[in-house]
Amino acid sequence: MEECVGFKVLPVKANENSKAIRHLFLKMHITREKCAQKPEYQTLFVIGVPEFCDQKIMKHAFRRCGKVKSVYFHSEPTPIEQEILPSKYFIPKSIKGFKVAYIVFAHTSGLENALSLKCTESEPFILSTQSAPITNIVNRWCENYNNNIVDEKELQSEIDTYMLKYDKTSAARIQTEKETVDNEDEDGWKTVTKKYCFFLIFR
Repeated sequence: MEECVGFKVLPVKANENSKAIRHLFLKMHITREKCAQKPEYQTLFVIGVPEFCDQKIMKHAFRRCGKVKSVYFHSEPTPIEQEILPSKYFIPKSIKGFKVAYIVFAHTSGLENALSLKCTESEPFILSTQSAPITNIVNRWCENYNNNIVDEKELQSEIDTYMLKYDKTSAARIQTEKETVDNEDEDGWKTVTKKYCFFLIFR
């Protein structure tokens, strides 16, 4: 692969029959801010990922380099991965246009193999695989439309489960704060939390 400003340039095609050649820019993910989900020496940082590439496509495409644990997408480089609640309906908005990807391999050898790919304009890297084929735009529209159909019962069940967990956590926190306020230390002082500060001032 050729190099450009510290990046390896990987020529890619959507599938074998595609005539259009795109370019992905690869390098090892190194940052001052450490992130457990994106370990150094195992994470490949990729710029210029087309919109039609989802996690499954990228995972299966780079599986030829080594076992892929996970793939993260962002609209711009983001070293720290935010915690995302497991939900079918309350999910981040999909990224429009080109994006960046963090491909996390199970072993360092996977990253090394990815950065050592022998691909050229005449023999580019093929993104589409039998296990994760890239469909045409009409099929993607149909798939996105079907995925956006909401099952009201399923949605209500998810909301109820979340609120039950939230109420339980809130009750435990309030009880802890109350016990903290009621208890005096050795010198007779009481700890005042934000919630009870207003109450004590206007009491």
